[in-house]
Amino acid sequence: MASTQTLFFATKEDLLPVFAAVERSLGLQYVRTGLFASAQPEVIHCGDFLPQLGVAPGDSTNLCPRYLVTMAEMLIKVRRIPQRDGGVKFGIDQLENPDSIVLQTGGRFSSSVFLHGSIGTISSTNASRQTYKVFHSSIGKEFRRIKAFFVGVGCLALLETGVRLTAAAQSPKDFDLSL
Repeated sequence: MASTQTLFFATKEDLLPVFAAVERSLGLQYVRTGLFASAQPEVIHCGDFLPQLGVAPGDSTNLCPRYLVTMAEMLIKVRRIPQRDGGVKFGIDQLENPDSIVLQTGGRFSSSVFLHGSIGTISSTNASRQTYKVFHSSIGKEFRRIKAFFVGVGCLALLETGVRLTAAAQSPKDFDLSL
């Protein structure tokens, strides 16, 4: 399998035109990844409706929610994962859903810290490559490239006012994105 990733800093307002462009081109659905108590995935049919879009729930990009992005008609496969205590959790990820990419939007953690997001895939299926390509192209058209990141207009304005664009609030400032 191939692994491909695009890193970005984007406010909700920066992401809305990306979602609009991608969803005009492809009929998509978004499903939260992770381990859950229920086998029933929560499907969202529009990127604009992702919960807390533009807000980071924790102090690290790793704590921001991730979503499988697939073609709208795709049935999401859920894995049963036995737990040590005898219970079962249900996993939603790319392992059983290779025709997908993973979206993590990042967001504002505090008044002085903004965490990056990403799109990526470990899959090399045609559907995964096509979805990734359309997202990457739209991000490239809407955002400015600064070093290894694409930066939306809203985040660029935050950077210019001194807000840290980073992977984690506790990271040394030497690792922040700078102009």
